[in-house]
Amino acid sequence: MSSIALDRHKKPLDVPYYQRRTNGAVFGRNCELLTELDQPDKYYYDQEAALWACEFYETVGVITEDGHMFKMGDPLELLDWQLQTTCNLFGVKRKEDNLRRYWTVVHLMPKKTGKSPYSSFTGLFLLCADNQGKGEIFTIACDKAQAGIIHKNSKKIAEKSEMLGSALIIRGEYIEHVRSGSKFWVTSAVESSKHGPNLSGIFFDEPHAYKDWSLVETLEQGIAARPEPVIMFSSTAGVKGSPFHKKMYKNAKALLNKLSSNDTELVFLYEPDVPAMIEKYGEVWVDGKKPWWAQEEVWAEVNPSYGLTVTKRYFENEVKKVRNGTRSLNKFLQMHLNVFTGNTDGWQIAEVWNQLKTIKEAA
Repeated sequence: MSSIALDRHKKPLDVPYYQRRTNGAVFGRNCELLTELDQPDKYYYDQEAALWACEFYETVGVITEDGHMFKMGDPLELLDWQLQTTCNLFGVKRKEDNLRRYWTVVHLMPKKTGKSPYSSFTGLFLLCADNQGKGEIFTIACDKAQAGIIHKNSKKIAEKSEMLGSALIIRGEYIEHVRSGSKFWVTSAVESSKHGPNLSGIFFDEPHAYKDWSLVETLEQGIAARPEPVIMFSSTAGVKGSPFHKKMYKNAKALLNKLSSNDTELVFLYEPDVPAMIEKYGEVWVDGKKPWWAQEEVWAEVNPSYGLTVTKRYFENEVKKVRNGTRSLNKFLQMHLNVFTGNTDGWQIAEVWNQLKTIKEAA
């Protein structure tokens, strides 16, 4: 089978995309922008470009490990939030030059929502099908083991794909696309500082653990020579006051609240309304009544893949661990509810109560 063509207008398969889906009706949703296009005087939606990306993901994508709803080797079917990311990132264009609007994507979501696999698919797309010759794509984390999660998954996908097999050379620390000369590297945050600029894609994995944010800013400047770079941050919550909390999280909140004019950043933030949930359910167990963080309503609200990649049974088991002392409440809140906490085993609740007090007084 032939390799992926660099010309994105040449379809990688002869079979129409919608005929490959189990339900043809889903195809219409994939082709349409899933959110309202803002600033239509400046931007437009390129349906063909979005379809090209979706088609690549679901043509070469396979599940690389068993899960609740998926089995290893099953063909990929993008989750709703992944579809929304793909359509916005690759489909929304600037009218003035037809280049992509978004450079940066921020996924701030709980653990086990599919963030790392999505980064793997996106990295392979940039490597093979994004028309950027000699592309330099990096996956970066605080240590090489963490960074290797995305890269290892990408290698598994490449090895299992008949279409990609002849197009790629797989090495220890990088994957090379033969025709374009592009490379997809794995590196730690320390090692990445040794590499030069001219990056076309950067995937920051779990940046909440970064102790020095200056490296992130330096690497972001390395995309200046590329017309359509992609920078993707994928993380759960971390510690309040950390560089990640001060920079990425607060910037994301400002953008979502329309307090920022940065229109090249696409943010997906899933977090609970903690003051409202405490008001509704309380903070601690009382006469058998569950606190807010043990409520399924909260679990489902902040986990966009709830019931697919993570289940009610899993959450119930994690809550039991918190109750019997084998799991830190802090860790549960950070990893599974995407809540920033203090740097101790006990949750710093004072700020939340102050928020509640302010809300009540205002009412």
